[in-house]
Amino acid sequence: MAGSIVCDLEKPFNSVNHDLLLSKLHYNGISGKAILLLESYLQNRYQSVQILNLYLNSNTVSEWTKVKYEVPQGSIFGPLLLLLYINDIPKAIGHKTIPILFVDNTSKSQIILNFKMILI
Repeated sequence: MAGSIVCDLEKPFNSVNHDLLLSKLHYNGISGKAILLLESYLQNRYQSVQILNLYLNSNTVSEWTKVKYEVPQGSIFGPLLLLLYINDIPKAIGHKTIPILFVDNTSKSQIILNFKMILI
């Protein structure tokens, strides 16, 4: 018998903690100028939203807010940084499983040897 658990990570690019990502990159051997470049790429980013209402002929702009959790999207680095962020998930999952990672979701498959395993 085989079973599967699928975990859909909601808005994965918006969920990446910069400090944790940089820590994982450092742990995986990225250091020196490379880590400084990635740190400057991720940190001290701000965003604002502008809404143009054509019917009322008005323009509304939000306050600038510091971005703490997000990998810049639409870039070459975005998917790569997300994969580096989630690549240690298989280590946290039991040895009887076969994790399959995708850029924006994760699935976990496990071969169930008997019905007792289902109840555990």
